[in-house]
Amino acid sequence: TLPRPSPPRTHRDRPRTPRMSATKPGSPRPEEVIVALQRQLAACQRQNNTKAEDFGKSSLSQNDKKGAFKRKDAVFREKVEKNGKFPPESGRYVLYVSYACPWASRCLAVLHLKGLAKHIEVCSVHPTWQRTRPADASDAHAGWVFVDPDKKDLELHNSAGWGKYGVGSNLTKDTVNNLPTIRDVYETQKGKSTHTFSVPVFWDKKTNYIVCNESSIIIEFLNSEFNDLEGVNKSLDLSPSHLQAKVDETNAWVYPTINNGVYRCGFAKSQEAYEEAFYQLFDSLDRVDDILSKSRYICGDQLTMADIRLFVTIIRFDEVYAVYFK
Repeated sequence: TLPRPSPPRTHRDRPRTPRMSATKPGSPRPEEVIVALQRQLAACQRQNNTKAEDFGKSSLSQNDKKGAFKRKDAVFREKVEKNGKFPPESGRYVLYVSYACPWASRCLAVLHLKGLAKHIEVCSVHPTWQRTRPADASDAHAGWVFVDPDKKDLELHNSAGWGKYGVGSNLTKDTVNNLPTIRDVYETQKGKSTHTFSVPVFWDKKTNYIVCNESSIIIEFLNSEFNDLEGVNKSLDLSPSHLQAKVDETNAWVYPTINNGVYRCGFAKSQEAYEEAFYQLFDSLDRVDDILSKSRYICGDQLTMADIRLFVTIIRFDEVYAVYFK
């Protein structure tokens, strides 16, 4: 493997290179993986089969006419709250996640920081997308699937046919509904359609209902609504009132340019859309560098939700986004 070059100090020092970059000989290039997935969609659409819509229930289908990635809002947006429809009860809920997903990882981070692991069950899918209806040649959808964690010799390719991926220590079966995929979890919700089969999913075992699949909502009720349960770290408040205005202001630029910005680069279908997202991303990373050179946390003197939201993206930056999304 060739040594990695030292990164430029800022994006302004970065030479304007073609969007796609080379990898070591013999390995699939990142763009080949994305293109292969896009070809699956195109092939399914050419068949004029309504099941092509199912493949579209992934991040790869959310682009506007100019090729810019436009993430759609989550569909399930209810909350756990005291005296509400979904009260905070120990053992009642399960959080479906992928450890590969930053949106799910922010929920996991808050769950563990608050000491909620013994009150809320976690089910974790395999980190690579697989065909969710492999027996149906007309159904091209690829997404999150469960595997048996006891099958230590299991090796999976990704949905484009590349790589070999084994079983990690954090994987589980669907211990609640015994379903094979996250797609199947969503399809239990009769009469309520979603545009993507995504994680996280916060599930109510009592009503068999998806409470929420919007991570920004889930992390807030994990922070505030379970404090009366035994052993919960109620002294930790990640949304302190005296910093809330600053947290909201920070999220207003971190989300579109960094959290979602890396995907706006990776899923752009035109050079213009890619470059717009690219420069906004690196401008914001420079801004983060400047803030953190003067402050321990992004919003002041204590850990907040803004730090959690930022961390789960930037911890993946060098190893994932800078490789796959160039």
